[in-house]
Amino acid sequence: MTLVTCKIPAGLAHPFFYPFGELTLDLDSFQVWNSDAAFAVFPYELLASNGSDGFKPWENDRQALPDLFEKWNTNKLEAGQFFAERNVKKVERPMKEGLAIFISGLFWMNAQPVALSAWPASLTEISFKPVNAAERLDFILARPLLYHSYKQLSELMLELEKQYYKKIALQK
Repeated sequence: MTLVTCKIPAGLAHPFFYPFGELTLDLDSFQVWNSDAAFAVFPYELLASNGSDGFKPWENDRQALPDLFEKWNTNKLEAGQFFAERNVKKVERPMKEGLAIFISGLFWMNAQPVALSAWPASLTEISFKPVNAAERLDFILARPLLYHSYKQLSELMLELEKQYYKKIALQK
């Protein structure tokens, strides 16, 4: 296990995802695509921006995205259970993870690393995306603990997955 402390670059700085200026990651877990690695928010982009030469999922979306969709399905069940129990304290973590999964998938599907600095203008340059993605994401980020945000994120993920498989079909 090789722990590295990464400074949060301006391109990823967002108070919902990173309330602090740095994050410690296990470098070994992110040198290759590892769908079983402990969840971290945008770890590949963090390592790349801090000079580590590791796996770049935006260069190989066919390996990464199907696993992201599986992670979302597990995450969705967990968040749904917490909403059903009205346990707002526990729902924050799966909603944060779910948003990170969606945003990662959105950028990686378009062969780009995640960039939150030019948000939401950066979404105008993305080819494959759900309808009104920027407005819908702004709603979710402003109110991540609402049930309506959870439902909206679920719909965005479903649309993203459809767009991804449409992209794959068009490439063939």
